[in-house]
Amino acid sequence: MAIKSKSDLWSVIAVMIALVSLVYCSSFLLDFIFEGPSAEWLAELRDKGKG
Repeated sequence: MAIKSKSDLWSVIAVMIALVSLVYCSSFLLDFIFEGPSAEWLAELRDKGKG
């Protein structure tokens, strides 16, 4: 039973990492499409992701 719960935990972590990566990568695409306040917000999010 402990093995299954560890597997579930790693699955949740993997999904969270995938979602963060998707948002990070899509910010580049959306930055080209939109040239408004949303572009500034996405650029700021991308800069924060770089550290």
